[in-house]
Amino acid sequence: MDVVYAMLWQNWNRERAVSDFVKDEIYLAQLAEDLGFDVVSCVEHHFDPEYSACPDNFVALANIAAKTSTVRLATGACILPWNDPLRVVEKYALLDELSDHRLIMGFGRGLSRIEYEGFGLSMDESRERFDEAAEMILRGIRTGVVEGTGRFYPQPRTEVHPAPRPELADRVLCVAMSPDSSVAAGDMGADLICFTTKSDEGMLPLLERYRQHYTAAAGQAPRPQQLHDFMYCGPTSADVTGSAELWLARYYQEVVRHYDFAGTHFAGTKGYQHYATSAAEIREEGMDEATRKYIDVQMNVGTPDQILEKFEKRVNLLGPVDLGVPAFYGGMTRDQAAASMRLYATEVIPEMRKIAARYEAPLAG
Repeated sequence: MDVVYAMLWQNWNRERAVSDFVKDEIYLAQLAEDLGFDVVSCVEHHFDPEYSACPDNFVALANIAAKTSTVRLATGACILPWNDPLRVVEKYALLDELSDHRLIMGFGRGLSRIEYEGFGLSMDESRERFDEAAEMILRGIRTGVVEGTGRFYPQPRTEVHPAPRPELADRVLCVAMSPDSSVAAGDMGADLICFTTKSDEGMLPLLERYRQHYTAAAGQAPRPQQLHDFMYCGPTSADVTGSAELWLARYYQEVVRHYDFAGTHFAGTKGYQHYATSAAEIREEGMDEATRKYIDVQMNVGTPDQILEKFEKRVNLLGPVDLGVPAFYGGMTRDQAAASMRLYATEVIPEMRKIAARYEAPLAG
């Protein structure tokens, strides 16, 4: 089981100076290695600092690579439609060397009109752009040569230096929050990343569809899926209720604003129609109820005992999973995030590993 510290780069309400905000993010990523997290992942987002402000996760991870020695590093994710495939292969090849081969590639399609419009791109083209770029990038990593004759990324045959390590393409993470994206991830043989927005029972159909397509494409069962739940681990229930709910509400409401999740545009946007149903629910229920539901399904919020109880129920239903742990968001201070991470690492992660081992043992036999 991988436990992934997920960097979000949110400067809520722009409360901190940019220099402080950046230093805080890097400090907590280094702390994650000290506390025994397996992986540090980093998002890519543009044009909206109150939601997330990391326009180049390769640069951020290169900085972290220089300040750590054992934790693995993942792009969570590189949004392929916003990046030239040749440059992506070059940057992965270099970052893999800079990190002493601790790198895990991660791809995403992108979901925000703000970001697509900023790049002058149509969201209607996102699936085709993703598929064309992913094939070029994976082939480029394996061969050291990038070329393409597709509609979006015509590329003359070009050798990449430093030459990529072919084994880097053996494991790729892929963000998937819709049925179409989960199928694409499975067909590509990628490991799945999901952000928890529903109960475990509600997430199960998407995971099962992914597993079916992965197994058909790869001829074997997939690795555990990586589910991201916001984390705040506190010593008492009162502390958690009084603090985490405020930060989670702030974060969720920024998510809804950034992606316009309550808007009507998804129904008419190619490849994103799945989100129209969720948007209609938010409009019908109102933000207060939608926020409450979002908070309630975050498994990693609570006291250590509460989190462990929820984790065991999850693996009993879903099977072995990897955990993505966003821990710094919604206006909490760096010290508050660090205290939560320390408690989680000391009292929760070791017990989670024991629970996961019990569920993994039958699979090994």
